[in-house]
Amino acid sequence: MDKDLTNINLQISKGTPLKFRVVDKKIENTGRIHLVFNRGIKKPNLVLLNDDENDKSKIVKYSEAQDSALIFINNLERDSLKFVLSENNTVLDTILVKKSNLKLDRSIVPTTSPSTGKVDRVKHLTISSLTPIKLIDKSKVKLIEDSIAKTNFQLQLDTNVANLYHLRYNWRKQKNYEIILEEGAMQGYFGEKNKEKKLTLAYDDSDNYGDITFTFTAIDSARQYIVELIDEKKEKVFRRDILNNSIGKVAYKEFPGGKYSIRIIRDDNKNGIWDPGEVYKSTQPEPLVYLNKTFTIRANWEQNESFSLQELNDLN
Repeated sequence: MDKDLTNINLQISKGTPLKFRVVDKKIENTGRIHLVFNRGIKKPNLVLLNDDENDKSKIVKYSEAQDSALIFINNLERDSLKFVLSENNTVLDTILVKKSNLKLDRSIVPTTSPSTGKVDRVKHLTISSLTPIKLIDKSKVKLIEDSIAKTNFQLQLDTNVANLYHLRYNWRKQKNYEIILEEGAMQGYFGEKNKEKKLTLAYDDSDNYGDITFTFTAIDSARQYIVELIDEKKEKVFRRDILNNSIGKVAYKEFPGGKYSIRIIRDDNKNGIWDPGEVYKSTQPEPLVYLNKTFTIRANWEQNESFSLQELNDLN
């Protein structure tokens, strides 16, 4: 082919299936019920049939795209469970989930971050679990600094993220730490509790944190944008911010050093997510653009960058 293809812009996105179906359903050995759908659901609702007590007390967590659900119930004695799934108060499907011959272990399994075992005064320890946590009993959480037990640490539930606790302490250099979550320190809503877990930590004295502020120009006051901080491979999203006319800047303060990029989505319907194209409705995916370079957050540096949204505004 000898034609110039430079100015041809092809957009490819995965469309929404016309026919809804459940692509996976199972009860895991933790007692968690996992449902996976072939598309996201608007205003989903799950009702457990023939079991009013479990239905009223159940906990349902939908994925961000609302294309899967995790369900936690109190009593799992039945061999099978039947759910009615609705979208916008319209029934989509009746889902039968069989327990099979599972050997259940409903213990809470703690997950902690950072996984490197390095903490500092910016990057404190976080504690979470796939199982919904009703509370963490601080009296059963032990912090040991160089073999000496300490009690002057903070343990707080995150104000924005459910099921996430922050353990904050005045970590010091050249000190070794051990965190012990005693049995029953973490308690679920249906009597679940954790087994004892020990975690070794050390102070990260690299001070590998910097600041960068992006100023966005050519903002269309009638539009909303989503700013995503991503890795240089464009695979992982570290942070997502909503950008509009009243907020023309996004600042990343005390962020871990490394190489990053920026993706901007023109959120035409202002629902806070990127929407793909719809073949059967003849609609295009919401436009997006990438910063045309990677940038580096450097330790103890403050940087400022500017990014025009004119190209994004001009896209159809």
